[in-house]
Amino acid sequence: TLYNLGKVKEIWHQQLPPENFCKLRVLKIDECHNLIIVLPSNLRESLRNLEELSVESCDLVEEICELEGLVVKQGREAVPLPKIRELKLWRLPKLILMNKWWNKGPHGFLSLQNLKRLKIYKCNNLRNLFSSWATKGLSQLQYLEVESCEMMKEIVTTERAEEEEAIDKIVFPQLRTLQLLNLQKLTSFYQENHTSETLTIEECPRVKIFVSSGCPDTENLKASDEGFEAEMDQKSSLSTITRPPLFNEKVLPLTTLEELTLRNLNNIKEIWQRQLPLQNFCRLRVLKIGVFHNLITVIPSNLQQRLQNLEELSIGGCDLVEKVWELEGLLVDEGHETVALPQIRELRLWGLPRLMNMWWNKGPGGVLSLHNLKSLRISKCNSLKNLFSLSASKGLIQLKVLYIESCEMMKEIVATEIQGEEEEATADTIVFRQLRTLELKNMPELVCVFQGNFTLEWPSLKNLRIEHCPKMRTFVSSGCLEAENLKESGDKGFEEKLDVEGKLVGITQPPFFNEKVLLPTLKELRIYSLQSL
Repeated sequence: TLYNLGKVKEIWHQQLPPENFCKLRVLKIDECHNLIIVLPSNLRESLRNLEELSVESCDLVEEICELEGLVVKQGREAVPLPKIRELKLWRLPKLILMNKWWNKGPHGFLSLQNLKRLKIYKCNNLRNLFSSWATKGLSQLQYLEVESCEMMKEIVTTERAEEEEAIDKIVFPQLRTLQLLNLQKLTSFYQENHTSETLTIEECPRVKIFVSSGCPDTENLKASDEGFEAEMDQKSSLSTITRPPLFNEKVLPLTTLEELTLRNLNNIKEIWQRQLPLQNFCRLRVLKIGVFHNLITVIPSNLQQRLQNLEELSIGGCDLVEKVWELEGLLVDEGHETVALPQIRELRLWGLPRLMNMWWNKGPGGVLSLHNLKSLRISKCNSLKNLFSLSASKGLIQLKVLYIESCEMMKEIVATEIQGEEEEATADTIVFRQLRTLELKNMPELVCVFQGNFTLEWPSLKNLRIEHCPKMRTFVSSGCLEAENLKESGDKGFEEKLDVEGKLVGITQPPFFNEKVLLPTLKELRIYSLQSL
């Protein structure tokens, strides 16, 4: 480890004996601000056992591995660092081209065949990472992370040298985790075949498509095509050029992908192509989508067969989303509704101001099976007026945590009517058998949890917290919405039933907890700032 050697310009003497450093396995260089070349060519033989290399915060470094002087025997390229397994390059502002190092020839001067982990961070002059030829040697790469590289436009470049042949398919056979974070100029990845288990794309606002296939770059088109302005509508949006979905038919197969995180991709209007291969995303367990300002529908109906193993879903910060799950086109077998997301265990929806209806409130069993749902967190979904239909609430047999916060229009949690259709009552008790924690916070229109003639039983509830719900008068009651209904229907005598402080005087207000609420195991109760109570 070499750290904070600010005056050192060279680390290695040009005439070092070849036996020096021959057993070196780990090399870390940090804050050597006058260093230009990390590994001179004369070290090729000495570092043949190097397995881990980390270079950080070296302001002048232009090259990691010097190629000049490498010996070529019988037409075969010399291969330095043949055993390298882990490579970390952080804060190297003058590092410009990797193709002087590994992007040369069919396998590159640097053999990547043993490389398993590669991390690139704040190398702000890099425009791409691999040539298509170099990727042929990435047979062992399992982890790839690229973050905060200001000039990075693509990970695998489409450019190739004259001596290189075109490659139809790029394969990452062992890739398990791919993370692309805060790449402001990234437009595509350009890869067609990998077995990644975890894919994260965050803070990449210019990304338009995961695999580029000749789609026009709208910025370049606007600058060079005289007719482009005529193709813009009044809102300066594309009207005749359709922006492609993030994942198209060229991304295949994604049969082993288990975790997918997409965040801050503001150019994307669609995530999934309608004609994706059936095997894609079939093992996906975790899906997190956040801050897509142009997205309208998150999960189209054609994905319902592919997401049978999804266990965790988080969606938020999407200003235009009206539907999380598209119901149109779902298959119905012999009169039975298709059950989407049968394995879902954790669901979080936040910052969806246009979401008005939950997709599970349809039919006696709901289109979404809630039987395995254990944790549900809803916040800042300001168009929702309720959360569950009566029938959907009866399917919450595994729910343990229910958290609802800052939903401005929500009046009740469980509704007896959904979209004007009354549901048939088959029992007089609704049981939340496994629920242990219930929190309701900052909901200005919430009046009660449930309005109806049913008893709500909470045999396992231990923690109940209700805060800043100024209109909430009772937990469960058939009459809790009476005053609201009178006011909304324009009852002439309503004003006379309020005293000078605006409190009800003509209608008897029931106690907060009554005989319709059973809480036998409650241990912690917090009720705060309920002005109407």
